[in-house]
Amino acid sequence: MEKLHRKVLKRGHYFKKLSPEERHKLRNALKKLRYASDFFLPLFEKTKRKRHFAKTLAGLQDQLGRYNDMAVMEELVQRIMKNKLPVTGQHAAGALLGWQAGSVNRDDAELLSAWKEFQSADLP
Repeated sequence: MEKLHRKVLKRGHYFKKLSPEERHKLRNALKKLRYASDFFLPLFEKTKRKRHFAKTLAGLQDQLGRYNDMAVMEELVQRIMKNKLPVTGQHAAGALLGWQAGSVNRDDAELLSAWKEFQSADLP
């Protein structure tokens, strides 16, 4: 688990500057760490440190999942908008992009907070 933990911390070192693709790679590394922790952590004594680590790991994975969903949605809407849409379709696509932009701004702050919390959590 230590090796996977180090890999996650290394991938996220310059977290604010990561591209969507780099954040996706971080998310995949985090998934591997979560799978390992889900397997190994029950073998250890229940401690506050263990619960905190599991909670921060799950929280960060959830936030990165939402970020990835937003990035994929934006790409899909942009592709759809390249086609000739009726006016109502254009309005709907514009509304989706506006909603997505607002969500990304709010989610970015939550994601950065989740990353900082994960960084400070000690491996059990």
